[in-house]
Amino acid sequence: MPEHIPFVNSGNDLKRLREYYDKPGVAHVQLSNAASLRKRQIHHLCDLWIDPEIDGYDRLLKGSDARADWKNQISQFKENEILANEAYLKKPATNKVKVFIFDVLDKCHQFEPAWITVPQLPIVGDSTKVDNTRNRINTELAKASAQWRMESGFEGSFVLPLVFTHQSQLRGKTQWGPKLRLAKKCLNVVRPDIIWAVNCDLPDWKGSDKLKERFASLVSFHTDLRNAFPNAKIIAGPYWAMNLVLWSRGLCDYPAISLGHGFSYRVSGGYIPPEPPTAMVALGPLRRQARHTEQLRDWINNAVKKLQGSDEAAKQFSRLQNRFNELARYEVARNQVAEFYGDWLKKLSMIPPSGRSLALFQDMTSAYVLGKQLHNELDCRSGALPKSEAPAREPGKIAELFMPYCL
Repeated sequence: MPEHIPFVNSGNDLKRLREYYDKPGVAHVQLSNAASLRKRQIHHLCDLWIDPEIDGYDRLLKGSDARADWKNQISQFKENEILANEAYLKKPATNKVKVFIFDVLDKCHQFEPAWITVPQLPIVGDSTKVDNTRNRINTELAKASAQWRMESGFEGSFVLPLVFTHQSQLRGKTQWGPKLRLAKKCLNVVRPDIIWAVNCDLPDWKGSDKLKERFASLVSFHTDLRNAFPNAKIIAGPYWAMNLVLWSRGLCDYPAISLGHGFSYRVSGGYIPPEPPTAMVALGPLRRQARHTEQLRDWINNAVKKLQGSDEAAKQFSRLQNRFNELARYEVARNQVAEFYGDWLKKLSMIPPSGRSLALFQDMTSAYVLGKQLHNELDCRSGALPKSEAPAREPGKIAELFMPYCL
């Protein structure tokens, strides 16, 4: 099947998926959105991976605000209060876990999914008591899920989630080693076919030099993950480009992708962040995004004058120049980003796996060289991208950060 896994969170996401991306084999859909998306015929486009959004209990345990619609959804599960009770988590009663899990998975099963996320709480801390408590309840959740699978006759695949909520959890083997041991324990119990790993705290599109160490750690973690579970299929992301890096290197089987916006995973139940003051647009030749501002318009105009050629980069910047006014609208801008990303993904997908990492490296190198050229040859004031793009005002900065990890 096609290897990209789109995360479809709305009807507009589904429209973008249909228009700009190759048809996927399966799409990630949250349980709260499943009925709405099914009405829009998503199940005729691809198989469904239903996520029951149990990771959202992390918000309740931390005392964070959670959306009313998510709270309403979980209130419909039998024994729904158990995962929000710290005292219960320390000594979970198997019978209540079973009642809860059976009801959750039954509600997922009604949408006839090909895949279902095994209900788990996110990974927190390094080696703290809170984490040990979560290890205990996650094991119980996995056991109950395995029992449901046997009794329900579900013939699809289970996806075991490894959701990391803080960068410290992937700092090194000392931090992620216990997580892999727990994953192996859960895998032995529930026997999932697929493992999904994502760091919610990795804004890989921002261009900070501090990301270098984190990119290296993520590659090392996925290397260990692949070695620990050689027979499992692995999903990575969604991210902006680290999902593609891991996929091109064979460290994951499926790159999870966002559809024109976001490019990260948020634990379920949280408030949708307010729209930024400006839309984001894709600077395709540079393999990055930038905020839609008048200063960016000036920069693009200068870039078009400088390039003055018929090569693909000049054509793309010229098209962006011509569409700049309409891209101020959020959905139009998201469509533009999706169109770029879908085309980028198609080109990488056409390359044999053995040559994909080199192709991505060359892709990023070309973007970096072009960015360096524009930065150096335009005058000092106009060569850098607007201040809104700090700390990555050098046009080729984003591509430069990814280059070392492509090979």
